[in-house]
Amino acid sequence: MIKNADKTQIIWGVALVVMGTALFFRIPRVMPQIKQIEQFSSVTYFIQFCMYLMGVLLISGGARKIYMCLMKEPGPTNDRPVHKETGHKETGHKKTGRKETTSHGPDQENENNTMPDHSGPIIRNDK
Repeated sequence: MIKNADKTQIIWGVALVVMGTALFFRIPRVMPQIKQIEQFSSVTYFIQFCMYLMGVLLISGGARKIYMCLMKEPGPTNDRPVHKETGHKETGHKKTGRKETTSHGPDQENENNTMPDHSGPIIRNDK
C-alpha cells in the first residue's frame, strides 16, 4: 500500500512531467514574440536552448521522482517483534546482525545486563 507521503511525491512527479511536456508545446508559440523584443533578438537561440533544457530537466526530474517512489522497498514499521524477557521491541543491527532492544523504562539493569539509555537503542554484547 502506498503511504500518503509517497502519494504526494508521485503527484508532484506527475506535475513536473506535465509541466515539462507543456513547456515543449509552449516554446514554439512564444519564441516569435521573444524575437520581436529588440534586447533579446541577438540571444534568441540561447533562450530557446535554455527553455528546452528546462523542459528536459522537468520531465527527467519528475520521471525520476515517480520511479524512485514506485521502486523503493517498504520502509521499517512499528510491527517489530517484542523481546520475550524484557517486553521491549527489538530490531537487528544493520552491520552486525546482533539484536538491539529499545527501552522506555527507568535507568536500571535488566535480566540481559543491559542498561537502558533514553538516547536510543541499546546493543547487547552477547559474545
